[in-house]
Amino acid sequence: MKLVLELEQKANSLILVLVALIAVGAAALGYSAYRRNTISAQLQNLAIEVRALQRSLEALEQSRAHSSKLPLLAGAHWEKDLTEDMNAVAEESGTRLAKLVYTVQPPAQPSKKEAQLTVVAVEAELYGSHTSLLRAVSLVQEQIKAFKLDTVETMPIQIENKPVDQLKITGRLYCYTGSNGAGSDTK
Repeated sequence: MKLVLELEQKANSLILVLVALIAVGAAALGYSAYRRNTISAQLQNLAIEVRALQRSLEALEQSRAHSSKLPLLAGAHWEKDLTEDMNAVAEESGTRLAKLVYTVQPPAQPSKKEAQLTVVAVEAELYGSHTSLLRAVSLVQEQIKAFKLDTVETMPIQIENKPVDQLKITGRLYCYTGSNGAGSDTK
């Protein structure tokens, strides 16, 4: 009887060890499945990010390939061209250019040896009819090279007791600076 009790205790201990091993194995298997799913999701997110970065790189390379079309910013030549272009827009649209202000924003990393992309902040104010001001906005976008509109605001005002519309435009002109600047004139 003592032998049977010892065998029964050893069998129960063995069963407990086997149950514990099965539980540990199941937990390890469950954790492995969880980690696999987590890593799989992370890999999918990384693949999406890589595709987005590839598209951004392609767009940047394409943009860089067309950068030679940007006007050269040399001396005061760009100022003359911008002023002439804005006056031509005003004349063609039937508006009056009342104000033209521009500020050269210095490059992030200035260099005297290489051409650098420079941004010129532009603010213009025109007066005319609503239709002529709409035409002016369209002409600015079509005729002024390397110019990006930021804001366009219209409001009715009185000039010499006559009602007219006022147009305020802000935008950026992109140019190259430096002695080795690539590009052509703005005209």
